[in-house]
Amino acid sequence: MESEKYDVLVLGLGAVGSLYAYVLEKSMRCRVTALARSLYEPINFQGLTIKSKKYGEIPNWKPYRVIQSVQEANDRPYRFIINCVKCLPDVEPSPTLLEHFLKPPHEISDVPSRPDLATLVLIQNGIGIEQPLAEAFPSVHIISCVAWVCANIKKSSSASHRAISPFNGETAPVTLVHGALDQLAIGLYEGEGFVHSNSNERHGYELGPCNGFVEGLLANDGRPLEREAREERLIRGQAEAQLFADIIRAGGGNATVEKYIQPKRWAKAFLNGTTSTMCALSRAAVATLVCPQILPHTLPVVRQTMLEIMHVARALGYRESELPVETIEESIQLALQAHQTKPSSSTTLPSLDRAFESVGTELARTQTARKCNDTQTHECDHSVGPEAFKPSMLIDLENDAPMELEPIIGGILTRARSKSIETPRLELLYSLLKILQEQAITSRATKLRIQGKDKQPQSQGMVLIKTLVREEERRCPRLCNSVHASESTMVRP
Repeated sequence: MESEKYDVLVLGLGAVGSLYAYVLEKSMRCRVTALARSLYEPINFQGLTIKSKKYGEIPNWKPYRVIQSVQEANDRPYRFIINCVKCLPDVEPSPTLLEHFLKPPHEISDVPSRPDLATLVLIQNGIGIEQPLAEAFPSVHIISCVAWVCANIKKSSSASHRAISPFNGETAPVTLVHGALDQLAIGLYEGEGFVHSNSNERHGYELGPCNGFVEGLLANDGRPLEREAREERLIRGQAEAQLFADIIRAGGGNATVEKYIQPKRWAKAFLNGTTSTMCALSRAAVATLVCPQILPHTLPVVRQTMLEIMHVARALGYRESELPVETIEESIQLALQAHQTKPSSSTTLPSLDRAFESVGTELARTQTARKCNDTQTHECDHSVGPEAFKPSMLIDLENDAPMELEPIIGGILTRARSKSIETPRLELLYSLLKILQEQAITSRATKLRIQGKDKQPQSQGMVLIKTLVREEERRCPRLCNSVHASESTMVRP
């Protein structure tokens, strides 16, 4: 019945947010309120066309509600708040973005009274994205998710497909293009870094809590929970993770509940930290990176960079049983199978042996020849177009928008430095992307200023536009500072 459905808030209707908003509503267990930013008008007015190899073609789909402001969202309590907005701590810190939904009502003057706080779900890339939220909202359960999907949002450029918006004239229809790959790993965030009771792998060992690097389960005063209090929080949080996974499965999605989610984050970091960054710097789609003519040059760099990431993960306590070294080879094979335009079953990749020599004898010893029986073979996502799929980092760069640089690379480097581990390839990638990131931040700040000062919407939208601009300036003070800095240093002929 309608009254038994959960109210769910999805923040961000990009490719990932749109896909999981659809899956949640398809479960028939949720009413989805979606807070959209740049895509609000086309989706609210025309809906979203979904073209998915897995879910089929759904024209003009809309969630239960599409909104564009915090004030609109805070008219009801939510069981889950699902953050699918890109994690940009150097531009828009996540606690600032989420404080209106997760802080107790008495701490926020312009938010109506709400009952119980929602469970926060993060479907975002990166390492270290949860801890700032755990410290800002210690009483909130944080469900951390790692999504393996191949999807892009596309806007029609054809004038014949445009419609008239009551606010800003023509709007181009929006299409979500999704392939067959759809896997969501779900787990309660309890911290980072494993504590082992026995470091001798030959005789086995037991895992302690996943808080050896930082504790994520905190009391309201910020102190780490201990003993019974920590165990009680774990049990309740894991039940929330299981409920969310059940809803995703009811909507047709593939979801697994992980006792420890952090190793899955590091597993995805292998691809994010290599293919995403290299595609952005080369401004090339993944298919170009892995094409037969280029692969002999890119593959050694990709593999060595992945090994740097693995070395950092090992220093945090993620060992062979939690993060097998075979994950590196499986990540490479996944990229080849998903994005090579003419995948060949006879493709033979260079051995890992020589690569391990430069990373240390421990990694070399853990490399084995076993094949995982449960390894899935992912088909080439032709509905997205293997020759056309671009990582979000490249799309951001092309759109002159800030990239997820800090969670994808910066978080790994922070942990590497804390453990005195050298990561020269990651340092090089980060330094080059940092230049582009600062340029994008300055550019976005300038656009924000122009929107605030020069945009003249029709009367019915004036108040809303001003509210949205003020909200953006409050959440992203860095952008305002960048505008002033760029104006003061601008060189004029």
